[in-house]
Amino acid sequence: CSETAWVCNICIESGRTFKSLKTHFKSAEHEIQECSRLPLKVKNKCFQDTSSGVWWDMDTCLVPKGFDPFQVRQCIESALKNHLPFTITAIGNICIPFRRLYPIFSSGIRMIHGKDGPVDILKDMERWALSHPPPATLILISDREEVFVGSGILPSFKERGYTIIRAFQKHPEVPPKYASQMILWDYLLSAGCEDSNQETTSTKVEYKCSETAWVCNMCIKSGRTFAGESYKSLKRHFKSAEHKIQVSILLPPPQLAWTGLLLLFIVQPSMPQVEKNISISKI
Repeated sequence: CSETAWVCNICIESGRTFKSLKTHFKSAEHEIQECSRLPLKVKNKCFQDTSSGVWWDMDTCLVPKGFDPFQVRQCIESALKNHLPFTITAIGNICIPFRRLYPIFSSGIRMIHGKDGPVDILKDMERWALSHPPPATLILISDREEVFVGSGILPSFKERGYTIIRAFQKHPEVPPKYASQMILWDYLLSAGCEDSNQETTSTKVEYKCSETAWVCNMCIKSGRTFAGESYKSLKRHFKSAEHKIQVSILLPPPQLAWTGLLLLFIVQPSMPQVEKNISISKI
């Protein structure tokens, strides 16, 4: 049977079961996209409680060593509680080991897999802005300031009336004039954890949140399954021949070899030699 049983063109979403379709229709993401098609007066009322969005560049702002990845979402929400409620989208290479990805994935953070981090982030921001007019808040966690300034898109958001908050791994040489607030990524996480309820355990966070949607931008134009709602479907997608073909087309040989190692590690995490190879690499 086909990998995809249903597709929602409103959200660019797909799935395989009736249960996943019902879950999708009830999701905040689908409601937001539906509201975006309503008349302006109704739309503004619909979005009055979802006026902030967070984009996390996973390629440049990594989870600090020794930090519990189950706590990332909770700490972000606690540190930025004045801007709640908001959705969090993690963008970058999410073809990473289970122990690093699943805790983040299961906490309700939306995932986008792609090779063009800044481009993917800006495209998703523009799409989000279509249904979230000013005054709304854009919160960007990334260390690629030169790319974002060079594009001119973030300054244009400020000119349109959006509030922009920036988080960095390290402060850029020239502070961005478009940002109303700046914060270091490590400090954001530590401050958020200090403010959060320390009695909440990793297990509670995991089961409190439903598994979020994922999107593979590398396969979005291939005509095949490019999105899903569970970690199992994401792992199945990374193992599929269709995804491997897209990887071979879009990535140069050095990156392709690196991705192959990661795929092997995800599919067969018990192989000690592969784990050893990865442990001494740039991950």
